[in-house]
Amino acid sequence: MFDRPFSEMQAGDYWESVPRGVVASDRQLFAGWSGDHYPLHLDVGYAAATRYRLPILPGLAVLSLPFGLVPLQAPQVIAFYGLHRLRFINPVYNGDVITFSVRSLQTEIQAISGLVTAQLEALLSGGTLAMIAEILMLMQVGG
Repeated sequence: MFDRPFSEMQAGDYWESVPRGVVASDRQLFAGWSGDHYPLHLDVGYAAATRYRLPILPGLAVLSLPFGLVPLQAPQVIAFYGLHRLRFINPVYNGDVITFSVRSLQTEIQAISGLVTAQLEALLSGGTLAMIAEILMLMQVGG
């Protein structure tokens, strides 16, 4: 999606990831590097007593996953610039298969760079929406 020049991007552009399976080590690795050891994400006994019944992948881990899957090409992409209207709609469990999609909503020139506003969605294999957000990507304009 963000692997081409800003001048070639327009509202309506669409990209979809390959499906990615979620495994227990995703929760453990996220806890390790983030320091987020909340028991709903790691403790089977704790999670069993909640409405989720099983440990869930942290929402911020769900948000992080697409950035390893979405094509981000340097030098076209300058930076991940912002995030709006983030919602974690449904939990993501071990064994779930998740697909991410990005749809460009708007492109605009701001000062010396381009700004792409896009909708990011995480869909579980049954079509259930797990997460939705509006992301902003700062892009190089010109050469």
